[in-house]
Amino acid sequence: MARGSLRVEAVWSRTEGPARALAAQLQAETPGCAPEAFHGESGLQAILEGGSVEAVIIVLAAHVQVEVAKRALTVSYTHLTLPTTPYV
Repeated sequence: MARGSLRVEAVWSRTEGPARALAAQLQAETPGCAPEAFHGESGLQAILEGGSVEAVIIVLAAHVQVEVAKRALTVSYTHLTLPTTPYV
């Protein structure tokens, strides 16, 4: 998704269905957007080790979000955004 300097290259979910659905929705609603869908532990690892990600937005249940955020920070992203309201 291109808006100014923002481009969504990948989306991730713990399971395949939601990841594919979000990627398809972004592609349908945003011209030129074709994010790759990743899921599961291997998908998360692939994104974190990919080397081309500059920012991460994490929206997960609090008990999962903390661990994923810690992992993302160890990869030195320039920007890490967490939601300010609880996600249940």
